[in-house]
Amino acid sequence: MGFLWWTSVSALIVLGYQLLVGAMVGNYLELQSWTGLNRWLVEQALRLTGCFTAGLVVGVVSPGRRILEPALGALLALGGLWLAGTALKVWSAFPATLAGAWLGERLTSRP
Repeated sequence: MGFLWWTSVSALIVLGYQLLVGAMVGNYLELQSWTGLNRWLVEQALRLTGCFTAGLVVGVVSPGRRILEPALGALLALGGLWLAGTALKVWSAFPATLAGAWLGERLTSRP
């Protein structure tokens, strides 16, 4: 299980999290009629939380040291946003996922 495997696993975790949480919270946001900055902040917090979680899971579960793979997986998973003209959303996911992967490695005591 190498680089491509863990990158793919990270992408799937990010996508799964986005779909699951987006479905649950999306209905709430629609019911509350949130618009503008409040809605944007909630969406960004959920997206970055998903990326951080993916990095953390891969950092803890993977054998060996995996820091870059989760971040690249998040970029792949959110790559569709790039086409929608939101490059900032895609690139802000990279450091959030790196932080999660780093913390996962630290929690498992792999320097």
